[in-house]
Order: sequence, then C-alpha cells, then structure tokens
Amino acid sequence: MEIGILGITHTAAALAAIPLGAAVLMRRKGDGLHRRLGQLFVVLMVYTNVSSFGITRLFGGFGIFHALALVSLASILAGFFAVRLR
Repeated sequence: MEIGILGITHTAAALAAIPLGAAVLMRRKGDGLHRRLGQLFVVLMVYTNVSSFGITRLFGGFGIFHALALVSLASILAGFFAVRLR
C-alpha cells in the first residue's frame, strides 16, 4: 500500500498538532509564546483538515473522517475568528 506525500504530510501535521495544542493549553493565556504556538497549531490543524479531503482510499470517497474533519475545521476557524475579531 502506497501512502504518498499527502498522507505523510497529513499525518505529520496531525501528530505535531497534538503536543502543540497541549502546550498552548498549558501556557499562560496571552503571552507571546502562547500566541505563537496557537498560531502554529491553527495552521497545522487547518492543513490536517483540508488535506484529509484528498485522502479517499480508505472509504473510496467521502467518509466519516471527512465529516469529522468538517466539524474540526469549523471549530478551529470559529476559535480563530473569535480571537481575531475580539
């Protein structure tokens, strides 16, 4: 089974986002490192969610993970815009 560059970068972004998200939650809200880590987390999560739509071999098309990616993407973007527009 060939994974491909999309699958590799998708997985790498998701695996990097997990500890980054934890680090953001552990930092004091609003300090510089909290903000930078949060921005990187958002970029990684948006890439993870968007790239998931190019991975169709598992279900042969749109599957449950794509639906969950839409929910995740909506959540990430809602949080991003809530912070940016406050």
